[in-house]
Amino acid sequence: SLSFTLDTVAPAALGLALANGANGLTNSAALAALTPEAGALVEYRVDSGAWASSYTAPTANAAHTVDVRQTDAAGNVSPTSSLSFTLDTVAPAALGLALANGASGLTNSAALAALTPEVGALLEYRVDGGAWASSYTAPTSNAAHTVDVRQTDVAGNVSPTASLSFTLDTVAPAALGLALANGANGLTNSAALAALTPEAGALVEYRVDGGAWTSSYTAPTSNAAHTVDVRQTDAAGNVSPTASLSFTLDTIAPAALGLALANGANGLTNNAALAALTPEVGALVEYRVDGGAWASSYTAPTSNAAHTVDVRQTDAAGNVSPTASLSFTLDTVAPAALGLALANGANGLTNNAALAALTPEVGALVEYRVDGGAWASSYTAPTSNAAHTVDVRQTDAAGNVSPTASLS
Repeated sequence: SLSFTLDTVAPAALGLALANGANGLTNSAALAALTPEAGALVEYRVDSGAWASSYTAPTANAAHTVDVRQTDAAGNVSPTSSLSFTLDTVAPAALGLALANGASGLTNSAALAALTPEVGALLEYRVDGGAWASSYTAPTSNAAHTVDVRQTDVAGNVSPTASLSFTLDTVAPAALGLALANGANGLTNSAALAALTPEAGALVEYRVDGGAWTSSYTAPTSNAAHTVDVRQTDAAGNVSPTASLSFTLDTIAPAALGLALANGANGLTNNAALAALTPEVGALVEYRVDGGAWASSYTAPTSNAAHTVDVRQTDAAGNVSPTASLSFTLDTVAPAALGLALANGANGLTNNAALAALTPEVGALVEYRVDGGAWASSYTAPTSNAAHTVDVRQTDAAGNVSPTASLS
């Protein structure tokens, strides 16, 4: 006797998929677990090769086709299941990672420059060692930071991690202290600026009269009103408030002062007082006597000798006039009284009022007064028969007046 069970029904085709669930492009050719019939023989064929009872995954980065079938215990063969895919195990390159503003190390913006990932790749970001995320949230705290980025291609290969470390600084530097080098306020003869004290590594920029910003200062030269602006940009790119300085430039020296003696004397004088000066409004007048130090007030020389007085004025802008000089000889010694006598030698009683010749100092002015009348530069003898008094004096070239000589 022979007993058997007849089974001519082929088992179903096996469900065939990649273990990682990839579809078409994968970085692993491992297959998902199969569910054959109990007791069935499972066979595999790779790229149309020979059927084998075990699966050897292909390793070449290329297109592949894997076939699988099962033969049940009765010998029935299932339809063949096929799976085609492209194997790619090459990781994409690390991404080029940089700040959008091109800064290196220190920045006022944590925005990243545009990345160029592979087509279809998944980008992920990590900030300061936190969790990976598919979008970038820039850090905002003023501190040191590290940003990591990676890409995972369509096949599932992960690139090396690119890292970028920087310090974020969003605090603007202080406005610079701006002043003229000569300390002038409002009116000046020099537009040079006092030294600035910017932050270390900052870029200092200047703007004159609303023009373009430049990295060096070119002082204005026209005699007019000007405004200079200055700002600093720190190493992180933060810009300070603008400091402004307005002033009027005046480089024209005032005229030399008219310098003369108060008594109008020329060369020889008995008084070193000066005539009133007419300086510019607000000017500083300075005096120098006989080559000494300049002083803001005049101390007249008193010694009977030759002297030179210099005077200059410095206007409100600081411009100094040419020096005016005045040379003179001071003589404060009065000449002697003149010897006064009648020409005929009479004493007390005379028939002729003519006077004997006088011997005044050279250049002296001789003056006469008869009977208490007015002084005159010539002598008119009295003619009336009576008592008379004649006075005479001399004034030397310096203006000193002698004692009066009298004759009765």
